[in-house]
Amino acid sequence: MKIAIAQINPTIADISGNKEKIFQSISDAKENHCDLVVFPEMTTIGYPPMDLLQNKKLINDNLALLNEIAAYADDIAIVLGFVDFDKENPPMLLNSAAFMENKEIKLKQPKTLL
Repeated sequence: MKIAIAQINPTIADISGNKEKIFQSISDAKENHCDLVVFPEMTTIGYPPMDLLQNKKLINDNLALLNEIAAYADDIAIVLGFVDFDKENPPMLLNSAAFMENKEIKLKQPKTLL
């Protein structure tokens, strides 16, 4: 198994700019015939977002980007950090990671140990 580590530096709250960095890293990993590409935590919105997490549009845009990324996981698996809503305790947010392959989000895992 060949793994690419995408050590990108996402810009806080710059969803479109971070999207470009993410897709470029995935393209590079595909060109290098990698099986998996791994990104840092909160890749979609940047870290640390602090009070920007109160912006519901930012969270929704980050989730929309996650779905776009999943659609790009056609011949490579992706692990990527994002912010998710806690469906059991809204409006609580979760620092999560998603595992994507075959154009689907297969697993979402919130951070459990700080």
